[in-house]
Amino acid sequence: MATVSRQRTSTTQRAAALVGGALGAAGMVAGTRVLSGLDVPDYQVLTWLVVYNVVTSAVAVVVAVALWRGGRWATNGARGLAVAHALVLVGLAARRATGAGVADDSLAAMSLRTSVWALSAWIASRSNRSHR
Repeated sequence: MATVSRQRTSTTQRAAALVGGALGAAGMVAGTRVLSGLDVPDYQVLTWLVVYNVVTSAVAVVVAVALWRGGRWATNGARGLAVAHALVLVGLAARRATGAGVADDSLAAMSLRTSVWALSAWIASRSNRSHR
């Protein structure tokens, strides 16, 4: 049976895991409600973006659990989420700059996701260094 490699986790890293996990859970619920038609926002919905948000929100919950438990790959998972969200944010900003419709809520939410996961990755990397 395979063993899971773990490191000790700091209180700060666990707080980052809680915030990231809560954001992920909220993103899954909100996105699923929009995709299912239960919620109909009063702005243009980019379906591909909602699907992206639901999928990455599920990944975020897994990464948050790994951060909490001190999984060795968790820092890279948080970095990956931060980079993915940053790239989508740049794409949304470029789309807005060309005059295409992008909701303010979409830009704000992607900015929040990018910030939360960048900070979580930084916290986890600092925690990993201090526990070596």
